[in-house]
Amino acid sequence: MPGFAAPLFDNAIFSHSPAGAIFGAQAGWNWHASPSWVLGLEADWQWSGQSETACTFACLPASGAGALLSIVDDQSLKWFGTARGRIGWLSPGGSLWYATGGAAWGRVDQTLTLTATPGFFASGTGAAASFGENKLGWTIGAGVETPLANQWSLKAEYLYVDLGTVTNSFTTAISPAVVPPATTQITSSSSDIRDHIFRLGLNYHFGGPAGPVEVAGPMYTKAPPRAAPVGWNGFYGGLNAGAAIARNPTTDTTLVPGAVFPVFGADTFSHASVGGVIGGQIGWNWRVAPTWVLGAEADWQWAHQTDSACVSECLSFGFQPATLLGLIDEQTIKWFGTARGRFGWVSPGGTLWYATGGLAWGRVEDSLALVTTPGFVAPGAATTASFSHDRIGWTMGAGVEAPLVDKWSVKAEYLYVDLGSVTDSFTSALAPGVVRGATFQTTTTDYSVHDHIVRFGNQLPYRLTHSSNACRRRSFGARPRLRVAERASRAGRSEPRAFFGSGSFPTSQWAAPAIPSKALTA
Repeated sequence: MPGFAAPLFDNAIFSHSPAGAIFGAQAGWNWHASPSWVLGLEADWQWSGQSETACTFACLPASGAGALLSIVDDQSLKWFGTARGRIGWLSPGGSLWYATGGAAWGRVDQTLTLTATPGFFASGTGAAASFGENKLGWTIGAGVETPLANQWSLKAEYLYVDLGTVTNSFTTAISPAVVPPATTQITSSSSDIRDHIFRLGLNYHFGGPAGPVEVAGPMYTKAPPRAAPVGWNGFYGGLNAGAAIARNPTTDTTLVPGAVFPVFGADTFSHASVGGVIGGQIGWNWRVAPTWVLGAEADWQWAHQTDSACVSECLSFGFQPATLLGLIDEQTIKWFGTARGRFGWVSPGGTLWYATGGLAWGRVEDSLALVTTPGFVAPGAATTASFSHDRIGWTMGAGVEAPLVDKWSVKAEYLYVDLGSVTDSFTSALAPGVVRGATFQTTTTDYSVHDHIVRFGNQLPYRLTHSSNACRRRSFGARPRLRVAERASRAGRSEPRAFFGSGSFPTSQWAAPAIPSKALTA
C-alpha cells in the first residue's frame, strides 16, 4: 500500500502444484547410428488440464469493517509443446532406452481475486484480474520405447519442463479511511513454472519396423515369428534410485478462542515436497503364460523430500507491537516402503510391461513456527512445534523392465503413493490483553500425503526355475539367432526412419508439477 508507514501488507511464499490430465501427439525421426545406439529428433504438442487454487492472507470468513480477508490465486497450464533431441541405447531385447532434451514452450494462465469486508475497497467488496502468457523454456527427460507388432512401438516417458518466471500485478483503489494516506493497493505474484510430466505413447514407424529386423540373408526381410521368450521366473533383488515430488493439499488454521473474530488465519495451498529417493527391492516372478507374468515385490526407500511455506501475511516486520506476522510450515517425507503385486505383459522382444499396486507406508514430518513481534505471546510460550508420523496407505503404478546381459535386467517405474491425512496442532499462551477476551492461540495444520515417484533400477535373479547353463543364458528369452548378422549389416547401412504417434496420461493424479510462488500485496 504505497504511502502507508509500513506498506507491505502480505508476503506469502508457497508452492503451487497444479495437476491434471494431458493428451497430445508427437512426430520424430530416428537414425540407427551404430549397432546399439540411436540418435533422433522429436517434437510434440500437448493439451493440458493442470490447474490449482490457493488462498493466502489469512482467508478469513469474517472480520471487522474495512479489512482484507483473502487473496485467491488460481494458476493453470493450458498447453505445452517441446522440440527435443534423443540419444538412446538398444537393449538385447530391442527396447530403446533414451535420454532427451531441448526447447519447450507453453501457455500459463493466472487469476488473482481479492475479497474484503465492506469499506476496504473504494467500491464493492472484491477485485480480480486475469493474466495469460505464452512462455519459452527448456526440457530434459528420459524414456523407454519397445517394438510391438509390425511398425508399432509403445513408449513410457518422463519430462521435466522449465518455462521460466511469470510476474503479474494489478492495482486496486481502496477507501481513504482504511490506512491513510494510502489510496491504492498493488497485488503482485511471481511464479517459477516447473512441470513434471509422466506419459505413455504409441508410435507408428514409417519405412520399416519399430525395432531390429531379423534377417535370413543379405536382404532385409522379416523372419517368421519366433517362439515366445522363456524366463521371468523365480526370485530376484536389486537397487534403484530416482526422484519424487509430493502434492499435499494443506490447510493451516490459526484460532484465538474468545476473540470477537476468532479465526486469525485459514490458508489453503499445496505443499510440493521434492527430492531424491534411493533404495532396494526384492521380488518373485511367475510366468503363468507365454506372454503374461504375475509377481510380488517389496521395497524400502530413503527419501529426502521437503518443502516450506510461509502464509498468513508472513511479514518480515510489524507496523505495530504485539502482532502475528505469519506462519512457517515445513513438511518432509523421510522414508517409505511398499509391498505390491505385479501383473505384466512380455513384448515380442522379451521386455516386461507391468502394472503394480498394493500397500505403502512411510514417515512424514511437519514443523510449524509462528512469526510474531514482541509482546504477542506470553513470555516462554511455545511458538514452534515439530511432529512425526509413521503412516500406512496404498500405492499403484506401472513400469517397464528389460533384460540386459546374463541374468541382469534394468527397469523404469512410476508409483503414486497415498499415505492418508494428518492433523497436527499446538497451543501458545498470549500476552495479557493482546487480544480482548482471549488468553491463548491454537495453530493447526491439516494435510494429506500424495507422492509421485519416478525411479530406475537394476535386478538380478537369486535363482532360476531351471539351473542349466542353457536356461541361464535364456533366462529372459532367447535372443534372435540372426540379430548379430542384422546388426553388423545395419552398422554399415545406418537407416534413418520417421515416426508419428500420440500419447496421453488420462488420470489427473499423474501429472504433478511444482510451481514455487510468491504472492505480494503492497
